[in-house]
Amino acid sequence: KNRYGPCFDVEESAGYRDCSVCVEVGWTLWSGRAEFVPLCEWKGTEGLKRCICEIQVLLGPMFEAKKGVHKEYINFRNVACQ
Repeated sequence: KNRYGPCFDVEESAGYRDCSVCVEVGWTLWSGRAEFVPLCEWKGTEGLKRCICEIQVLLGPMFEAKKGVHKEYINFRNVACQ
């Protein structure tokens, strides 16, 4: 999701901007340790576990603002965007 794009309506997010990238990772547990498995080896890997992770890319000022007041911002956004 690219909230920096010109087609994104800033009003929907109360001004919040970021770019979210989802990635899927695969791993196995080996001797109590997680070991990542390359995609090309997924089919032949016994006990493979998979997870989808979201990576958020933020500009510095938005990151600083979010870091300082994240909980309050979430509450505000949930009310403002209903």
